[in-house]
Amino acid sequence: MWTRQGTYSGGARASETVASIAWYVGASDSTTGKYTRMVDLSPEPPGVKQPASDALDPYKGTAGPWLDDDCRSWRKQQHTGCEST
Repeated sequence: MWTRQGTYSGGARASETVASIAWYVGASDSTTGKYTRMVDLSPEPPGVKQPASDALDPYKGTAGPWLDDDCRSWRKQQHTGCEST
């Protein structure tokens, strides 16, 4: 907790000034003040990513038969990477 005099009255060393903490740690006063004001220093857990909409959905009806026909061609004539079954 900060007091009006710019001292931090919490933690192991109560009423330590931000400047003295910054000098001891080797960080700037503003960085030290930022982290002493934080309540929880643990990192945020990664959020769940929403699946992106498939950009090829409008073309699946057209491209699907093309790819199927291409896989039925003889091997040296194929233009796509067909799965071997």
